[in-house]
Amino acid sequence: MSQFFIKFFSVFFVWLSCFSSEASSFDQNFMEPRDEKWARVSKIRGAKLGVRPGRPIVLGDSQAARWPAALQIAQFGTDFVNLGVGNDRIENILWRVNQYDIQKANAPFIFVLMGTNNFKTTDQPEIIVEKILAGLDVIQQKSPNSDILISEIFPWCGDIERNNNIKKANDMLDLFLRDKPYTLVRSYEKLYSSCETDPKELYHDKIHLNEDGYEFLGKSLQLALEIESIGQPRN
Repeated sequence: MSQFFIKFFSVFFVWLSCFSSEASSFDQNFMEPRDEKWARVSKIRGAKLGVRPGRPIVLGDSQAARWPAALQIAQFGTDFVNLGVGNDRIENILWRVNQYDIQKANAPFIFVLMGTNNFKTTDQPEIIVEKILAGLDVIQQKSPNSDILISEIFPWCGDIERNNNIKKANDMLDLFLRDKPYTLVRSYEKLYSSCETDPKELYHDKIHLNEDGYEFLGKSLQLALEIESIGQPRN
């Protein structure tokens, strides 16, 4: 039996055991707001959706929020509608998505960065992946004419145990997205290598990228768009 199928079935059975024991209580009602200040910030972000329609959207937590618009313009010819809010977990991001009129942005594609802050909770990798997959379905329903791309979850520099779980989640995303109409943007291996050899090469701190890190992320996104021939404007 090939290594791929051995890996596939081992992950699949872990998924099933976790799903039966924990995910039975998980459904589409997992969306959660935060506090009033966060609600005001969320509203400000959402107001950008009606400005200059036709731009891509980047959606997520602080890793989305910190992406310099100047780099987006340099690499993609336009800035993105940035719907990033710091410290958001998947539940918070999707609560915002449910409030936004995303479709009016007429985005050719939506690039999603989420999951990092769920690794600050007791959520196991299998549950985080389950939430991400369900979340991508919600995003697609809200913007059916946009291509959806999801980033691998970034490693945390110097945190071996957490990175083992993040790697496990990314491997599961890779497997289960093969049957989904969404594209995985690969970044983990290069970022992990930077963490191991020279964190300052691509990282600003333990979790967040620096400018070179975002340039690398942009190239990874460009590669995914080219390979899948997606992300073009639609009528």
